[in-house]
Amino acid sequence: MYDLRKAYGDNMFKLIDKVKMIFICTFIAVCLTACGGDDEVKTTTTGIFTTVKDTTKSTDDERTSASESNDSTRDEGTTILTTTVPTTTVPTTTVAPTTTPTPIPNTVVPTEPPATIPTTTEPPMSYNISVYSTEASGRLVKEMNGYTIDYSNVSRGYVMIKNSTAAVTYIWIKKEGITYQYKMGNTGGYEAFPINMGNGKYEIIILAVENGLGYEKNKLETSVTLENGNYPYLYPNQLVYFNSSSYAVDLSYQICYGLSNDGDKVNAIYNYIISNISYNYDRANKISSGEISEYIPSPDNTLYSSMGICSDYSSLFAAMCRAQKIPCKMVYGYINNGAYHAWNQAYYNGSWHFFDATIASSGGNAGNYIQDKQY
Repeated sequence: MYDLRKAYGDNMFKLIDKVKMIFICTFIAVCLTACGGDDEVKTTTTGIFTTVKDTTKSTDDERTSASESNDSTRDEGTTILTTTVPTTTVPTTTVAPTTTPTPIPNTVVPTEPPATIPTTTEPPMSYNISVYSTEASGRLVKEMNGYTIDYSNVSRGYVMIKNSTAAVTYIWIKKEGITYQYKMGNTGGYEAFPINMGNGKYEIIILAVENGLGYEKNKLETSVTLENGNYPYLYPNQLVYFNSSSYAVDLSYQICYGLSNDGDKVNAIYNYIISNISYNYDRANKISSGEISEYIPSPDNTLYSSMGICSDYSSLFAAMCRAQKIPCKMVYGYINNGAYHAWNQAYYNGSWHFFDATIASSGGNAGNYIQDKQY
């Protein structure tokens, strides 16, 4: 074999060995540096993916600075794998919004729904119903043949009568030749009848019908001095019946809610009736033909059916006015060419005022009113 050492000498081979050593060391350093770079890229990719590229660039700069610092301070024999890589802070958002955000109004949004949801913007009606009511006090009583007359409250314009029999019964209330006649309803309880002919001496006669004839069963004579001349037109009675639980009473309070003047209340009631109650021609024809011989109006029934004849209109109007403690008469008499009719008179502002809801609701005409009875 050809001996190169002899050709070039030992010095040449020593130089070659040094070059080899430098080459090997450089190769190892490059490999170790490449491994460290991979580790750092892996570290940055554990963050938000949209920021890997930018983060990697900044990390390279930081790594170069760190390597220079470590090269100047590390001892002989320390490898680059022990180099500490500074932690990079990854921002939470780096992508700019693609649209302009909508301004948020300066309002407070409740976190919970309100406890109650109002059903109307109007204030709720609040009223205490207070009406005049009749009673059988038991202080002054006359009982005979199954009929009881309680006249404890005649000074307030009414008398209470109870029929404990099954007989058809009529009541006559008389004063100075004037007679008011009523038919009892046979309810088994007390019924109220008005004492409405002013002060003086009254006769109260109870007649039972037997075999087509009337027999006197009980009779009372008493002197009356009214505490208030308008009391008979404030209390309920058989023809103008109501109590604190009546629909007519409650409706009158609704209609008059917020009104303080009696005249305004009366007119509000009147306008409601003529706008909401229609004339019952069928009932009127049956009364005219005699098919219905006797009829007692009921204010509540008139409201429920929204129909009535003249006595229904008049009774309802009186009941609703009296519920407001406004005196109101139910008046019977003749109109036009002698037709029997019912209308009202209401007292306010110091005088009585005329109302005919029946004629007003039907758009008819009436005149020449002649009063017969008032209740």
